[in-house]
Parts: sequence; structure tokens; C-alpha cells
Amino acid sequence: MKIVNCETEDDEEGIVSFLSFSGSHFDVTVIPGDQAAVTFPDKNQVLFMQTKQDELKQITPPGVPKGSFALPHRCYGIHFSNQRFYVVLQEDTSSYVLELNSEGNRLKEIRNHLLIRSRYVTTIKDKVYVTSIEGVIRFKDKSTRSKQRLLDGDQDVKHVSTLRYAHGVVAVNGDILVCSESKRGVFTSLSLGGKLRRPVLAISHPQAVCYCPDSKRLFVSHARESGTEANNLQIVQM
Repeated sequence: MKIVNCETEDDEEGIVSFLSFSGSHFDVTVIPGDQAAVTFPDKNQVLFMQTKQDELKQITPPGVPKGSFALPHRCYGIHFSNQRFYVVLQEDTSSYVLELNSEGNRLKEIRNHLLIRSRYVTTIKDKVYVTSIEGVIRFKDKSTRSKQRLLDGDQDVKHVSTLRYAHGVVAVNGDILVCSESKRGVFTSLSLGGKLRRPVLAISHPQAVCYCPDSKRLFVSHARESGTEANNLQIVQM
């Protein structure tokens, strides 16, 4: 895992801090207090990092005695909002979203037949958006009482984009930006009829995306060739 200075074009000088792990990590989400949470699919685990003063260090947050969240299945996308973690898990051929509190206690599961090989998740207010091979799926709890497991009948579900094999997804100013490998770009997708609204960036093989509201910049990781690791970063001023 690296902290990179995006203001320089020199690859070596741009690396501010580096921390190596055993095992492959997949996604990262920022937590208030100069911290971050990172998913490790092979370990079914979420680890925590401190990024204070541009130095990466593994930490044990308050209320997390083991220093990590141990999850029941392979974990991929992760998002933190309103003191809640949302993590995409893969169980056999189906996926689901696990909602956890800041100490890692399970609050809710979101399961739906549309969640197939899902990888990324984000939120806008009380709505959860998940990418899948079926597109971008929006979930909202419509049950009259609190439930730990939300099945199809407990959800207000909307197919906000029928773009198949969608990857990274992020909320920007009340809209959803989604990476499309088949369409080769990043698109806004909150539109009627599940159609893509407009392209934000044309780029081959985009994988993950994040947005910095302070600098108003979009960061997109992408691969040079299909099927290879996303080891390139594109930065766009919004």
C-alpha cells in the first residue's frame, strides 16, 4: 500500500510512504482522523491504517481489540459513511453487502438476486449503490421494522444503470459515477430508465474510482490491457 504525491510525474519521487503486506488487498476507504480501512479478500479481513503526517502505519482502532474485522467470506469493495462500514462480500456465486458499525459489529445484510460478482459499493444518504455484472443496483430499506437481513421483499430496489460488468462506483455531488470496461470510460448513471447519462472520462479498462471534494479531482485506476492489474492512475479535474 502506498501514499503517493500526485503533483510529481516521477514514479519514485512520488512515493511518500510504502507499507507491504502478506496477501493482496482490494479496496480502501478513508476514515475520519487520518485513517483508512483496507479489504483483503484472501484473508476475509479488513485491516486499519493510519495516514497521519503522510506516513503509513497499521493500527488498532478503539473498540477493535484484534485490530481488524474478521468477515465470513471474501471481502472486496468497502465504503465508510455515517459511522457505518459497507463491505461487499462474495459467497460462492452470489454477493451481498454487509453493514457494520465502527467496532465491526454486524448491523445488516443486503441480499438480492441481482448481486452477482459484485465488487464495489457507495452510499448517498439512506441509499446503497452496488456494482454487479447486472449493472448498478440501488437499495433502500423499506421494511417497517429493523431487520438484520434484508431480502428482496424488504428492499426498495432500482436498477439505476443496466451497464453490465460495472466496476468502481463513487458518489459525487448527489450523482453516481461508475467505471465501465465495456464502454471504456467513467459515466454518470443516475438517470431514468437505467441509461448512462453522459461520459465523464474516456479511458480503457477502468477499475476503481474515488473523488476528493477538497481538490475537486477524480482518481481512476485502470489497466493498460484487459485482464491485467490496474497499475495506472488517471487524475481528472472536475
